[in-house]
Amino acid sequence: MTRTILNSLCLLAIFPIIMPANAADSQIPNANLRITVRQKTDGNVERGFHIFELSCMAGDCLLTSITLNTCGESDTGKKAFYPGVQLFSIRDGNLIVANSGNTLHVKYTGFDIGGNYTTNLRFQYDPPKKGDIITRLLGFSGGFVKNSIILEKVITVEYIPIKGISQVLPLDCGVLAPSIQ
Repeated sequence: MTRTILNSLCLLAIFPIIMPANAADSQIPNANLRITVRQKTDGNVERGFHIFELSCMAGDCLLTSITLNTCGESDTGKKAFYPGVQLFSIRDGNLIVANSGNTLHVKYTGFDIGGNYTTNLRFQYDPPKKGDIITRLLGFSGGFVKNSIILEKVITVEYIPIKGISQVLPLDCGVLAPSIQ
């Protein structure tokens, strides 16, 4: 139990939940921001890629997460991954977005077969000209805490962004494509 509390406190120190005091009053700008990240757990950076796309229009936001390159054994005996897609939205009530200065603070919660999780992300953007949509990302940080039922412990994960210009990244295995049986 002490380790669980310690892990949670460590994550809050690394990824504090920073929502502006006037979050309800802060206007969410129109934005379309994308970033590719890898997960870092216990000092190890995983091979999988996670692409986040945050789209906000007229105060309504949608966050899409696509997971690629998480290779494992398939039914064919070959290593493969199945692309994971998750959607979170203000409208569905599982996404909170607040604007503070030139940073969008994003929080979402969810659950899967392994347990429940809370994710906090910060998208630092280049302020656009008046009336333009935000598309240029200057900085990104974030991570999540998961209460793993399977592992019976709290897991903390940091997102490590891919830096530099857009890149062509090789995949370690093929995609597992659903088909008609």
